[in-house]
Amino acid sequence: DNIGNEKANLWYGQQRANNVKKYLISQGIAQNRIKALSKGESTPIAPNDSEENRAKNRRIEITVN
Repeated sequence: DNIGNEKANLWYGQQRANNVKKYLISQGIAQNRIKALSKGESTPIAPNDSEENRAKNRRIEITVN
């Protein structure tokens, strides 16, 4: 979401994505198949005009190839 410091939010988002990636690796998915990237405020999926929409923008997107 767009609340708080953009750089800090990007860092926290990346930490969340990394934790999900670590979990998937622990479940047997090969590390080289997983991409975890925080995009911060640059790619919202909803307008940041309400708490509900801001919650939608605080998400993890993981790609497994």
